[in-house]
Amino acid sequence: MDELNQPNFFIDDFNNEVFLLSCYIRHMKIFLTDLGLETGTKEERKEVDLAIREIIGKKSTDKCNDVWKDVKVWLADDEKKSELEYKLKTV
Repeated sequence: MDELNQPNFFIDDFNNEVFLLSCYIRHMKIFLTDLGLETGTKEERKEVDLAIREIIGKKSTDKCNDVWKDVKVWLADDEKKSELEYKLKTV
């Protein structure tokens, strides 16, 4: 099967870009809900995913497990976690 046909990809035809949909968002449900962020639809998850990637310095094409590895580091560090929370509240 072609890699782009895998369900973890999102193709944005308007901007001609390919994004990886994140597998880690489900692990952050309580954290994101506490911030008032919705992740019920693909569009909401994509928006939150891209915001998180930007905050932690990852690209939209980085693999989900690599992003999740870095997110866990941010969540374990109180200062970084506070920064993540603050920046996500503006999404």
